[in-house]
Amino acid sequence: MGGGIGKSTLSSNNADNSYLAVDFREYERFYYKNERENLRLKLSQTRQNSRARTQNNNTANNFFFTPFISHNILTQNNGFGLSGFNYGFVSGLNFGVDSNNTLGIHTAFSYGNLSGKKDAFETDISTITTLLGLHYKLDMVYGLYFKIFGDVFYLLNKAALNNQEQSPNSLGFGANAYLGKTFNFDNAGNLNLELGINTTGLQNNEINFTNEIYMKNFIMLVYSDIYLFYNKIFASRFGVNAGIGTKYLFTKPQAKIIIGGYDTFDIGADTILGYLRLGIDWYINNTISLNLDYIGSFGDKSISNTGMFNIKVMW
Repeated sequence: MGGGIGKSTLSSNNADNSYLAVDFREYERFYYKNERENLRLKLSQTRQNSRARTQNNNTANNFFFTPFISHNILTQNNGFGLSGFNYGFVSGLNFGVDSNNTLGIHTAFSYGNLSGKKDAFETDISTITTLLGLHYKLDMVYGLYFKIFGDVFYLLNKAALNNQEQSPNSLGFGANAYLGKTFNFDNAGNLNLELGINTTGLQNNEINFTNEIYMKNFIMLVYSDIYLFYNKIFASRFGVNAGIGTKYLFTKPQAKIIIGGYDTFDIGADTILGYLRLGIDWYINNTISLNLDYIGSFGDKSISNTGMFNIKVMW
């Protein structure tokens, strides 16, 4: 039975791969950035003109498209120690309903692969993810704001253990909420502090290999999230941004395996997850901006490094 329990990490890796495939959306701050507002604030000659332009621009609409590539690692603490790349994009529309409310829709697609070998077991897992969601932001007084976004996603999985293959597809959802405050330091830039809750649910199909069966299961991940983000725009129309955050897992997701009898095991999700963001921005004019960002995510069970290029068009 010990050998089977060793193999059970395949289910853990498959669940974590599904999570990694969609987790990038939680760090994607392009949903709510109002680049044209920031640009006009910087290029205004007086504070009075800045305030007037900001008020006139709060209802600006924008479209964004963000291709990305990431390298993901599931460490030896999480089974086989798999690694691989993930490719995809995030895209969406934001609509300024009025001076305080922003509503938008977003979609995403990604393809990822994790593979590795430990002892006599060789594992290869690939996942195609499609995602669709809505997001909303409410701007309040004193620089306070509240934002939420929710989405549903479908994962086409292909899991191979040695010479055996299975296709355990998954259906999931995400619902996240943040309360934040913007500290405006005028020429020194802006600092944002956010506190939030991230929830992800995954319904996974059964995986049936010879001598062992990974049962159909529902996995629920609930993380707290604290995030500090800084950005500054220069008169040259270039800007810089940096952010740092940490997450803590409140739930203890588990799955079941049958090897002669039932057994329950932890899927191996990160309990503590820290992340870092660094980026540069170029505001070509009041309509188009380009952004190049790096995001690193470092957990007790996984490591992810992502590069993304964002194109935003505003009107």
